[in-house]
Amino acid sequence: MRYPRQFKDVLSKKTRINASFVLDQKLISRGGCAGNIAYGFKAIGFDNFQLVSVLGKGDSQVYLDYFEKNNIDTSLISVVNGYSSCAYISTDHVLDQLTFFIANSAIEESQKYLGFGDPKQYGLAILAPHNFNLIKEAFEFIKLNQIDLVFDPGQQISVFGQKLFMEVLAHSKFLILNKQELEYAMQLYGLSYDQILKMVEYLIVTDSENPVVIESTKHNYKQEFPAKMSSKVVDPTGCGDAFRAGFFAGYMQGSDFDMCVEQAMSLAGLCLGSAVTQDYL
Repeated sequence: MRYPRQFKDVLSKKTRINASFVLDQKLISRGGCAGNIAYGFKAIGFDNFQLVSVLGKGDSQVYLDYFEKNNIDTSLISVVNGYSSCAYISTDHVLDQLTFFIANSAIEESQKYLGFGDPKQYGLAILAPHNFNLIKEAFEFIKLNQIDLVFDPGQQISVFGQKLFMEVLAHSKFLILNKQELEYAMQLYGLSYDQILKMVEYLIVTDSENPVVIESTKHNYKQEFPAKMSSKVVDPTGCGDAFRAGFFAGYMQGSDFDMCVEQAMSLAGLCLGSAVTQDYL
């Protein structure tokens, strides 16, 4: 959804929030962190991945048909009652965004839903936002099988609680967030930047048109990579997932961080120039 003015002009005048934003555009498109990253992988010819996720029965066939048309393996996708998790995202004319995320509510904590395949086949696992019970189920599999973990909490930062958030951090090879998410996580869980650096092997922080920062205390590494903005700016939705696809495809193929970031920014730039998240190539 698109808001033609600036959110902050309305929100900055309020001590309590009761605001109305009159939108001028609405688009419905395929999304989801897993789907967006899978699309990015395929867009650059990286096929060595498995998509482990859950779809709601109400809209599952649309996704399954689309994935199969694009030669994305659907064998590890489960279909459950209800509708798939959804993000309702509104963007204003300076590319600030308001996001409302709702996870599939049919998923019960007592049940297992994910089929992971052979754990020996995994060199890296990206733990992306979904229903919280699925996140926990996936993390237990990753931890049990000692798979290198990319922690990408995104819209679900607030649901972990202190104990689990710290545990996931302690098992993470990479933590990837945008700057606003990082600041929110530090405030919410009472963590300093240095504390996070000591817990994860690599911290990757994106910040819109500002440089991407990759830092590691363990490897005594810190590098800033100037952002490359697309000449055609349409909508930032999905750019973070495109960045992740480009970066981690490069990483799994043995590229150094310079090459990984170059590829990541290229995909993110293409996504920025597209009105929907899975149609930029």
